[in-house]
Amino acid sequence: MKKNYTKQEILEIMDPLMPKALELVMEKQRVSVALIQKEFTINYPRAARIVDQMEEFGFIESETIKTRKILIKNEQYKDLFEEQND
Repeated sequence: MKKNYTKQEILEIMDPLMPKALELVMEKQRVSVALIQKEFTINYPRAARIVDQMEEFGFIESETIKTRKILIKNEQYKDLFEEQND
């Protein structure tokens, strides 16, 4: 059972690349470890953890045979990360 994370909990435990990774997957409308790994030139384990966190926080669907559906909306993204960019 997934936990319902508060905004503060997400900001405390997420990978620092999470905001940029979410922007990328929202723009591309697809998510994969390889996409994140290549875009940010990071190692596979870190990219996999970011994708795992996206799923855990409810930003993307659980893994399926095809592609994962992007669940986070622009409004939710802005609410979470807008203050960080100021």
